[in-house]
Amino acid sequence: MMLPNIGIRHMQLYPCSNLPKYMLDFAQFCCDEIGLSTLRGNVFLNLKRGSIESDSYGITWGDDREVTVLIASHQFGAPISREDKLKTIAHELVHAHQLLTRKMRDIDFVQTVVWEGERVSSEVDRVDPWEVDAVAAESVLFEAWKVRV
Repeated sequence: MMLPNIGIRHMQLYPCSNLPKYMLDFAQFCCDEIGLSTLRGNVFLNLKRGSIESDSYGITWGDDREVTVLIASHQFGAPISREDKLKTIAHELVHAHQLLTRKMRDIDFVQTVVWEGERVSSEVDRVDPWEVDAVAAESVLFEAWKVRV
């Protein structure tokens, strides 16, 4: 559903030109489901043909005005499945929501984060709370999408 423009600026999703339609449709579904669509700010969604840093599936960075999401198409040289790409979009859009709402503020590229007002250093032997949120949402959103399509 499109909201009328009545002087209130809502989140704008800017997909890259090479983003397949199924990924864009899923991203828009996720934005609506997690309430990202109602926030102020811009989200730039990019698909990288190939691997991204640390061979991760996706990465998100930004602040409370603008967020960039990068999704990989390959990991360790092998293609990432369609399901995993969609789950990664859901996961990274949760991070976008965390950033736009200032629930999370990235101080130095995930080494130190302000999470719900507290300064938290990322540690190898601990699960970070921002990741707990994102991991919990990715499968729920994917399963809801499967029922819808």
